[in-house]
Amino acid sequence: MFAKKAVFLLAILGILALVGATLSPANAASPLYTPFLISDQAADITHSAVAYNSQDHNYLVVWCHQQAGSTGVYARTVSEKGQLGAVYPVSDTTGDANRCDPDVAYASKHNRYLVVWQQQSGTNFTVHGRLFYPGTYLGSDITFSDLASSAYTPPAVDYAYSSDEFLVVWAHWGGPPSSIISQRITYDGLKEGANITIMEGHDTISAYDPDLAYNLSRNENLVAYTRLDTNATGGPNKDIFGWRLTHDQLKFNNELQISYLTPDELHPSVAALPSDMPEGGRYMVAYQVDFHDTSHNYLDSDTWGQIVTGDGTVMFPGAYFVIQGTEAHETMPAIASGLNARDFLATWTAAYPPDYVFSNIVSRTINKYGTRQAANGLGGFFANNSSVASGRGGDYLAAADDVTLFGNRDLYGMLLGNRVYLPQIKKP
Repeated sequence: MFAKKAVFLLAILGILALVGATLSPANAASPLYTPFLISDQAADITHSAVAYNSQDHNYLVVWCHQQAGSTGVYARTVSEKGQLGAVYPVSDTTGDANRCDPDVAYASKHNRYLVVWQQQSGTNFTVHGRLFYPGTYLGSDITFSDLASSAYTPPAVDYAYSSDEFLVVWAHWGGPPSSIISQRITYDGLKEGANITIMEGHDTISAYDPDLAYNLSRNENLVAYTRLDTNATGGPNKDIFGWRLTHDQLKFNNELQISYLTPDELHPSVAALPSDMPEGGRYMVAYQVDFHDTSHNYLDSDTWGQIVTGDGTVMFPGAYFVIQGTEAHETMPAIASGLNARDFLATWTAAYPPDYVFSNIVSRTINKYGTRQAANGLGGFFANNSSVASGRGGDYLAAADDVTLFGNRDLYGMLLGNRVYLPQIKKP
């Protein structure tokens, strides 16, 4: 085990040197410590998610763990200094189903989490979840989706502080097209009404891969998703669209065209930054952009972003700002912000030329106007699937899975924050 960790740390140092990672300015979140191991199991660990506990001042990390004949969802607390709690199974771990792609949200009024995941049994997919209470107590298994789906349905969840409830969203495939579905959940794990369709796929339009963020300034949510138009000019095209929702899931105005450009845009991640600005807070949507040639051969991927104000104004209509665009393949972005944050923090996977085999996780702080701070390499060897949550005082925890040499895929973490260190001054 120690040799395994040593190889990983050597890989981190090598890749940091390769990409020339630098410390950011004082107002940007920079790595506070070296990367640390969150969970090392005998089988692969993938697809993490993170939430911050504002009462206990720690983070809860959830992930899916491959087991003999099935996959289950597990959780572990991580302190603000990186100390680890016990590992707990959140989902059932029986071999009758695979449970993966988890997400997690924290209900600060009641000191509990809602963990959600997509579950496959045979050829059917459903959306499940459980309340998780600090101290290992689990609520009953909840099935959110009223209808079984014949394809992939990864869910996302967030907690609305003012209305004191969770909102879960997912994609429902009953065969093409696909739609975005939602369900309100009370703080004690009960459904409020039936499933509601946020965006209904039709004709040549499908919607999938949703994410959402809660805006405390307006007690509203923004749900963003990938929208596939199979009849687009020049061939099928993927873009980023969204809806703003009231706390009771009424949709505002029209569907938002967040990013509608020639290349394929996909994998949106959303965060909200409350503020007293006239428009009432801001959202940032980070997403992956895939470039292809005229024969649709893959060329490159970048990570782009868009700002949406609280009143639904897209800040860069018909355009975007680049979170990271280099010769590396930048993919799978995640983004976070929160009540104690002044800015957004984005993380993503960067695979490096010439062979694009080696990859690490990179982060960057971005303010509410889309202004970027310096990027930070967070380490990795074959790292992927980053997740991030905002903590206290502008701190963050980022997590990602990675493969060590001759090992399996494990889960690692990195704490980031704003620190200004003053030199010691001797008294005369």
